[in-house]
Amino acid sequence: MVGPPAPVELAGVAGAPPGKLVAHTLEFRTNPDTPTVRIVPGLGIVSYEYRHHGTPGDCTLTLSEFRPGK
Repeated sequence: MVGPPAPVELAGVAGAPPGKLVAHTLEFRTNPDTPTVRIVPGLGIVSYEYRHHGTPGDCTLTLSEFRPGK
């Protein structure tokens, strides 16, 4: 599932470009779990979440630093 573009705040991310950024959310919902990825064009993946719908097995990863390629 692709969610609508949404504003994202990356002020706490070292090296992230200043200003308003827009993230696109991709989600793959299944019966046992839901992984979610948020992507900012020109920057890349800014977060990943995994939620299991049964026994505990969740994780959340967020971008902490950005270094542009040369």
